[in-house]
Amino acid sequence: MASTSAEPSLQPGDAAHRDSLSLSPDALHVVLSQLEFPDLLAASATCRQLRAAASAPQLWERLCRRRWAGSLTTSLFRGGPKLGNVPDYRQLFLQDNGWAWPQLTVQRYAGVRWADEIVALHPQTAADGSTTVAVSSCRELRLLRLDATPGSPLQVLRAANHSVHSGGRELWSSVTALAPADDAGGGEGWVAAGGCHGRLALYQLPPSGSTSPTHAALRPAAVLDFPGGSCLVSHLEYLPAQRRCAVLHDALALLRPVPQRSGLSVVDAASWKELGRPLRDVLDGYELAAAAAVGDSGAEFVAGSVKLSDDQASGWACQRCPPAAPAALCFHKSHAASAALCTFDCRAAQGMVARHSAHHRSLYPHLEAVRGHYLLTSHAGTPVACWDRRQMNGPVHDVQHLPRHLGPSLAAAALPLEHPDLHEPATSQALHLSATQDLLLGRADSGMCWLFDLSERLGWADGSHAGSWLQAARQSQAVWRSDGMEQGPAEGDVEMSEGPAGGEAEGGHLDESEWERAPLPLGCVGAPYEVWCSTEDEAAPLHWLPPPLAWAAPHRIVALAGLELEQKQGLFPAHAQGSPYPSNALVAATLGGAGGSGSGAAGAGHGL
Repeated sequence: MASTSAEPSLQPGDAAHRDSLSLSPDALHVVLSQLEFPDLLAASATCRQLRAAASAPQLWERLCRRRWAGSLTTSLFRGGPKLGNVPDYRQLFLQDNGWAWPQLTVQRYAGVRWADEIVALHPQTAADGSTTVAVSSCRELRLLRLDATPGSPLQVLRAANHSVHSGGRELWSSVTALAPADDAGGGEGWVAAGGCHGRLALYQLPPSGSTSPTHAALRPAAVLDFPGGSCLVSHLEYLPAQRRCAVLHDALALLRPVPQRSGLSVVDAASWKELGRPLRDVLDGYELAAAAAVGDSGAEFVAGSVKLSDDQASGWACQRCPPAAPAALCFHKSHAASAALCTFDCRAAQGMVARHSAHHRSLYPHLEAVRGHYLLTSHAGTPVACWDRRQMNGPVHDVQHLPRHLGPSLAAAALPLEHPDLHEPATSQALHLSATQDLLLGRADSGMCWLFDLSERLGWADGSHAGSWLQAARQSQAVWRSDGMEQGPAEGDVEMSEGPAGGEAEGGHLDESEWERAPLPLGCVGAPYEVWCSTEDEAAPLHWLPPPLAWAAPHRIVALAGLELEQKQGLFPAHAQGSPYPSNALVAATLGGAGGSGSGAAGAGHGL
């Protein structure tokens, strides 16, 4: 039984201390294993014998596994403190996090042809630690696999050429494998692909171990056209328990707005038919920009909705926003035009069952659900906002500005950026968020990646200790109860909470590093380049800029990145190179590489 502050602690020479020393080593170990870490530290300060017993690696390993249940692997600790050949769990536990300063082995995959660039990808991590990545390029669909072993090469599981029978050369902007999450082999090769013109196609990719281009053209097994939904499919999520697909048609995703309404559709994977009508915000002038499935029913979703600015409502991009910024991040609108978090239930007659203000005018077009009932959002001036879906009257915690200036000592030998202090700052504080049970990865539009320790922010994985975000929320609630009235945001907070770094938001808040443990800077993965997605018979060309996607897994990071011409030339032999231009590539950084920031030259059919 863990001791409390009301219980007397062991003092040298008292009866309890003498009784504890009379126990056998095994019995003393059992007693110490019931203590929480403050009591274990207190016992180790009592005498030499208890210090030796309380320093047993098994005791601290148990605490580490309670704190980091999903990410405590040997590969995470290769650069950490050691006792001989095993990790020093006591020192790891006393650090900010158990995965500080990780070593990463980086691999790049640039497709199978010089002109066949990657436009979309989606990873799935199996129980054995391997990662299956569904990849869409201009001509092909592929399923790739990365083993859990650091440094293992990318393997091609299945591949097919879709360009001939894609219907007007549809460019698939979203892709996902229709396989259980714990299936390391990609299931039976079924892949769902969402297009830039709103179509949803189903393919069954044949097995392929070849890294060369696929010549055999594959027809889709089924194609679904959504009535009135010709917007780009920006989000595609497969729900394996219910065998359903969530499809988000985003009218704001293209660089040139389209006169369509955004909508969230649910598709039955067995019949490939839409279940019910598309889900939309009930307020005029609002468009859905992000969605995430929540709960276990497969019928509940939370979607982010943003108010159109005057320029966007007129069919133009905002003239005051950076050209590469997602349209949903525009905050040049009335203060009353707050973004919203809409809760949908497909079983309800009206679809939308709740709508809550996001307290920001902007919203990054991605939502992340973690630990069952927490929802993470990001905004133009707020990198992370944490919401508890059980009480949606406001965010539990807002992470304010990230550190703007990085010295060389802060840069981990990780993702491919040698001097992050020389890298240009992000135009917005917004991040693309991806979370496991214990880790939160955020990637800025400049490509800089930040890693948060959720055991410190949201509490331990077993729920026994609350994190700093939740403790801050409880303190705010205590102030609210003592005053007897709700404390609103500080004056000027709404105005200064959004805006590009160095602009309106400059000086509005303290940096996270100044008032709580700062996230770990991992380095930079170059932002993707824009992709042309027009059909041959379209008069006005459409082009789309893929967002800087990055996914965190317990063993690795998978991202869509821009590939500079020099890097691209290094992945293809000279005879296979065409017109010089950069493109996009898959970047996989696996934790625990023995050589630090390596560069596994994994190119299209060359060195996979």
